[in-house]
Amino acid sequence: MKYLEGLLLPALLALASVATAKDAPFVETTKFDNELVNLLYFDDSAVALVQELQTGKIWRSTDAGKRWKELKKQQGLGILKNPYDNKVALILSEEKHWITYDQGESWQDFKTEYPPSPQGPVSWHAQDNKKILIHELEDCFTRPCLGTTYYTEDGFESAPKKLTDDRRMCQWAKGSERFLEGQDKHDSRILCITKGRFSDRSKDFRLLMSDK
Repeated sequence: MKYLEGLLLPALLALASVATAKDAPFVETTKFDNELVNLLYFDDSAVALVQELQTGKIWRSTDAGKRWKELKKQQGLGILKNPYDNKVALILSEEKHWITYDQGESWQDFKTEYPPSPQGPVSWHAQDNKKILIHELEDCFTRPCLGTTYYTEDGFESAPKKLTDDRRMCQWAKGSERFLEGQDKHDSRILCITKGRFSDRSKDFRLLMSDK
């Protein structure tokens, strides 16, 4: 057996080197003028988005990064993908934002009054891709930091509606795939932690529920 192993190992190494040379990966180089951030792939597809850090320009590829095309009308602070739907993503900017439902082939714009929160600007609905919460930048001049949250139930086909302007945090009741899975009730329920009725001290925070 040791004799056979001594013969087989060099043979296998030789075959591996031939296969490596034959199946060497194809590398395509694309030059960008600025540093890139927020590389995002849509699952089970060849579509990707990436952002230039300095300019906010957004680029899209439909062939897994071989070629890139700039999105001329969209610029942003960041790109966020819906974790429950591989066709949906958001580009968030200062006040004007964009959403896609076809992996960036087309975009719908909408506006908020202030920039998005850096602490978590979006809350997704796990079972309905049209239901989204957008959280604006918090006011931290007084403690604790509180902010405004908007909601949409039609994927921003109409202007987002204000939910609350004194929230610490808000999320959909169906904000995860397992919670209330298979149940039709509470599809539009939102839970928020907000300031107290008579005080904004954290010990007086309230948990509120809204079915709008």
